Amino acid sequence: MLDCQTPNGKKFISHQLRTQRLLEKKGYKFFNMSSDSSKADVLIAKDVDGLLVLCGVAEIKSREMAGSVPLTVEYLRSNGGYLITADKLYYGADASSLFTVPFYLIVNLLIDKKILIWKITDDQGLYLFDFETKNTSTQMTCNGGTITRPNSFLPVDQATVIEYEQY
Repeated sequence: MLDCQTPNGKKFISHQLRTQRLLEKKGYKFFNMSSDSSKADVLIAKDVDGLLVLCGVAEIKSREMAGSVPLTVEYLRSNGGYLITADKLYYGADASSLFTVPFYLIVNLLIDKKILIWKITDDQGLYLFDFETKNTSTQMTCNGGTITRPNSFLPVDQATVIEYEQY
């Protein structure tokens, strides 16, 4: 069973869908992948002169805690940025290149009520800013476990921050 199919995983998928709804209010459309094991979460499109145009591929995360500490923008600033597995960035860059659209990482900080959006690549799959990647130990999934793997740290100052009141 995939982690997204567990009760805890389903809770975070629900947050992902709510995040999409918030961004849909800004005129974007989201196409979810048909497989729970897809390498990216969504394709993003926008109406341009009456045509639905693909404008991005994205990974969407919803986060509450970093261990036992609330995950906030200030926490990220103080701790080297947002941690994401390096593989997610590699897959996103590949998809960006394939579809010739930018790759985005969208992170909803649930406690802060802020959405951070990093434009990771241009439409050729080339990274737009520098970030550190190193092997670190982290929680494996939303259901626990520990794993050591290459993780990247995205600087907060490269993200667009959107504040919201409620879903």
